[in-house]
Amino acid sequence: MSELKRLYNLKTLFILLALVIINTGLFMMSCDTDKQITLTGNDLQTYIDEYPDFLKQTKNNSILMSSMNMYKSGYASDNIRKTAESYEKLENITLKADDNRGIVVFSDYELTDIFLLAFLMIMAARLISERRKGLVNMIRSTKDGRAKLYSYRIIILFISAVIGGILLYGGNLLGSSIIYGTSDLSRGIQSIPEFMLCPFKISISEYILLSCFLKVAACFAAALVFYLVISIFGTAAAYVITGLAAVAEFLLYTLIIPVSSINGLKFINIIAVLRCSEIFKVCQNINIFGTAVSAINCDAVFLAILLLINISVGFYIHGKMYVQSRNLFSGIEEKIKKILEKFAIQRSLLGWELYKTLIKQGGVIFIIAAFALTYSASIKYRYIYIVNEYEEYFYNVYEGELNDEKFDDMTKEKDNLERTIERCNRRIEQLMQSEYDNRDIIARLDSELQRAIGKLNGLMPVYENAKDGMEYMQRTGRQIDLIKPYSYDLLLQRDRTTRNRASLYILMGIIGAVSGIFAFDKQNNMTFTLRSSYRGRCFLNISKIITVFGISVILCTALHMIQLVQIGNLLGFNNLSSPLQSLMFMRDRELHVSIREYLFLLFAVRSISAFGVGVICMIISRVCPDTVSAMGVSVFILAVPAVFSELVNGAGFINAVYLISGEMMM
Repeated sequence: MSELKRLYNLKTLFILLALVIINTGLFMMSCDTDKQITLTGNDLQTYIDEYPDFLKQTKNNSILMSSMNMYKSGYASDNIRKTAESYEKLENITLKADDNRGIVVFSDYELTDIFLLAFLMIMAARLISERRKGLVNMIRSTKDGRAKLYSYRIIILFISAVIGGILLYGGNLLGSSIIYGTSDLSRGIQSIPEFMLCPFKISISEYILLSCFLKVAACFAAALVFYLVISIFGTAAAYVITGLAAVAEFLLYTLIIPVSSINGLKFINIIAVLRCSEIFKVCQNINIFGTAVSAINCDAVFLAILLLINISVGFYIHGKMYVQSRNLFSGIEEKIKKILEKFAIQRSLLGWELYKTLIKQGGVIFIIAAFALTYSASIKYRYIYIVNEYEEYFYNVYEGELNDEKFDDMTKEKDNLERTIERCNRRIEQLMQSEYDNRDIIARLDSELQRAIGKLNGLMPVYENAKDGMEYMQRTGRQIDLIKPYSYDLLLQRDRTTRNRASLYILMGIIGAVSGIFAFDKQNNMTFTLRSSYRGRCFLNISKIITVFGISVILCTALHMIQLVQIGNLLGFNNLSSPLQSLMFMRDRELHVSIREYLFLLFAVRSISAFGVGVICMIISRVCPDTVSAMGVSVFILAVPAVFSELVNGAGFINAVYLISGEMMM
């Protein structure tokens, strides 16, 4: 119990709470209603109706492939047979159409796995905090300092995995229900088009439970491996070894094709288990000595064996022998230092601050992670932006400088269409009351009527835009243009989710990169040395400010530029030299600039706001004793309220996301 109280102190609870809030907020920002996530409406119903035909076709394909000579023996033959058997079990399954968007986002969202794994690795590192205090031998030589203590720590790590999994994955389910509403989870998993090839006869709720169980077990196993390595080799070597192992696992999973003869290396690893949704989305059989074995069964056995080996080896190391901390790379490190000394350059004060912030503190890792997460989230689903073809046609006809003559032409066009609609309706009514067979004439008039209605519906948004623009010009005396607003509407109005999600990643990147700008000096007892050195005060602070400014501005500009480029590739940005008030939703702005100048100002305001957030992190770093404390305080002062205010309107005393996204300019 004392070990549990030591580990689950206020700091640990704060870390877990921050991870849960940030994870839930980021997940809800991924629930983007402006993008096509999965099939809906008639498309979904068509998929449901045609699913039995798919099963029949799959069965016929397996029979055809089995008849080929090249598939009559070995793994290929066994794989075809077991795949066919798996899909035969689904013939009597009943599918039902419902809103699947929340489940699809839940299955695709991988950041939660990283959060859970990070939390467990933090807990694993804290399990041996006595090493930092020099108390390893003392604790291990006591009566309860060996196997019993190790058993307690394994149990605590397991409890941490379960609690973290429930809170993190439960938060995702809660977030999806808030955004998309609840759906029937008792339906077969094949009711979701993305799981059309799932070979298991399970419901959606069973899929959620199984996938969460596998993810939690995989994170627990990975944390145990990390705990074992850090116990033997020390902290620095543990991070290097586990990092290289993670890269190797990822490469094996990515590069090996599913039907390869060595596909066991692809699926029997931690990355594959963390991405277990892929195992459920298609029938995956692993080649085990020429026999096809279900990937999910192999993963379950793999996790059980990995846990058993880790616990056993850990019990032997901690319970039966004394382990001294080993610096695995001491000799290599010394040689590298000697080589680098020959090519060493004298860094300027600014150069040293950049090197310290980006390399020594790992700031470049946070910057790269923020960019990668923003980019991957932005391209995950395609935008949905339906444009009325007649509306686009009329914009092309009347686009350009707005004047009385052009508005009069639009008014005449509107009146003509209204008269056409009235004439067709009156004539159709007369013909329907006639005693003669006028079906052909009625059909022709109805076609003309529908075409006129479509044109009028397309013209009215253009006409309303022009009418409002004419009123604006009469009121202000300023000239504006009539332009297509589609890309600007998506960028500045509709796609708030992508903008705020990128702003939150920018915020997290800034916090991670600059939180140690002052705290790093403190934790290394260099504060007074630097302040007492020549030019050690004013120029040191200026160098730190320049460093924070550069990181904040570059990160903010790069991440927000992703959305700008993506929308530009989709719709294009037309008439950039037109006045800003040419956009109907910008006519109440007092800023009289072109659209191009406005976009430059928008990015400038975002960059200045990001720099302001970086300055706040600097101030927090100034009063904190170490980098970790500065990062934690910054998260609770800036990130948590920002995420919370995104989830609950009006909540939070500060919303850094609002500032970084440039909402004040929109």
